[in-house]
Amino acid sequence: VGAGGGSIAHVDSGGLLKVGPRSAGAHPGPVCYGLGNAEPTVTDANLALGRLPAAARLGGGLALDLDAAHAALDAVAPELGLDRARLAAGIVAVADSAMANAIREITVRRGIDPRDFALVAFGGAGPLHAAAIAEELDLQRVVVPADPGVLSAWGMLQSDTRHDAVSSFFARVADVDPDTLGGALADLAERARLMLKEDGVEADAIALEPSADLRYAGQEYTVTVGFAAGEAPGGVLATLPDAFADAHKARYGHNNPGEAIEFVNLRMTAYGRVPRPARQTLAVRPHPEPIATGETWFDGQFWPTPVYRREQLGSGTRLDGPAVILEDACTVLVPPDWALSTSPPGHLILTRSLG
Repeated sequence: VGAGGGSIAHVDSGGLLKVGPRSAGAHPGPVCYGLGNAEPTVTDANLALGRLPAAARLGGGLALDLDAAHAALDAVAPELGLDRARLAAGIVAVADSAMANAIREITVRRGIDPRDFALVAFGGAGPLHAAAIAEELDLQRVVVPADPGVLSAWGMLQSDTRHDAVSSFFARVADVDPDTLGGALADLAERARLMLKEDGVEADAIALEPSADLRYAGQEYTVTVGFAAGEAPGGVLATLPDAFADAHKARYGHNNPGEAIEFVNLRMTAYGRVPRPARQTLAVRPHPEPIATGETWFDGQFWPTPVYRREQLGSGTRLDGPAVILEDACTVLVPPDWALSTSPPGHLILTRSLG
């Protein structure tokens, strides 16, 4: 889920502030890049609010033009009867709300309560918005992984190879013979293994995850339910009805005890496990010194805010908000009433105060 830093803010025909869907993209990018765009963006708003320090160098090299961002915001603010700072705060709030709503949609739709989870924030600017999004969703923790600006690329390099084999299997669960189910799963497993072997994956690096698409008799939609690869077919048939009922209730809010359950498809997901490097462990550094103190907008006013370099933080570091954490490919914002701690591998844990 994301809202681009290049999303353009404008006033629509009804006099309302809108952010996106038009975007300045990476080129020309936000006004503060100085590459020709004149319309304010989310990044310009973050810069004007001090959330992105003017001294920051994006990617370690790109200087930001604070005066240009101010001018772009000043050109729009009179249309809404706002000053520059409140317009910038409104732009950020609209972007935050859009991301929070997207998270609600992809969790609640699956029967998942987002309040049961921590929010993982990554990308160059995701951690600038994460705490506000977490507050809107009533979450208590945010995790900013090590090297968040390149997390997607790093994840791709560390991802297992995956292939999925699927076959139709129309039958009522109660009518299926264990040998029939076992034979169908064995055929799927062989197909999935063969696809990985063609990719050069060694047999001892292959892991299998079987599942079944199930439904109540007469339904048009299915729910996919997984089970252990080594489980005997008879055991699978015995446990699937309860597992399906639980999954159906989690997704749709109800189940139908006693209703016949049907297989629709059998699935076999095969993973080719890749070796991963050992995790780093940071040196203990509980009390880093800020490199600067800036002014950052929170709750309708600018607050004095210490700025740290992320490489200054070590295992055991704890900081109370407000604070800004800079690194070449990312900026992390810790608002008031939030605290930051650093795990031994270098992940940042933001925790919301319950007071």
